[in-house]
Amino acid sequence: MGRLFQAATDFLDTDGWSYDIREHSEGERIRFGFTGENAILDCWVVCYEETERLCMLAIYPLAVPETKRLAVAEYLTRANFGILVGNFEFDMRDGEVRFKTAADVEGTALTYKFVKNMLVANLGTADRYFPGLMKVLYAGMTPADAVAVVRESH
Repeated sequence: MGRLFQAATDFLDTDGWSYDIREHSEGERIRFGFTGENAILDCWVVCYEETERLCMLAIYPLAVPETKRLAVAEYLTRANFGILVGNFEFDMRDGEVRFKTAADVEGTALTYKFVKNMLVANLGTADRYFPGLMKVLYAGMTPADAVAVVRESH
């Protein structure tokens, strides 16, 4: 068990999270669910032990239909502008939308607070922007207006 994996599981255990461990070609992955105020998210912590990079992903429970992908791409691009920690990613091939926080942690003490701050930034941002995404997908709102509504509400 590597240093990153240990720090992530120590945090999740201390905080009382339920999770599964998955092996992957890129490193060990930890999977858990999160129910926020706005979204239910499929979450992953990916530990790249050799390169000492820690990555957290919050994946939305939907696949954006092809007819809405350009509008969603615009929404996510507009949302990304100004976000200090993390970024949205959008797979134009299958419509997956996720929020990623990642850090190069070489020489960094992986304290409880460090892991918590990464996770809070990840889950909070993903949850915050979900209603705007829904407005673009299902209410016909423009991407610019949807981002404005999200930002005005916080």
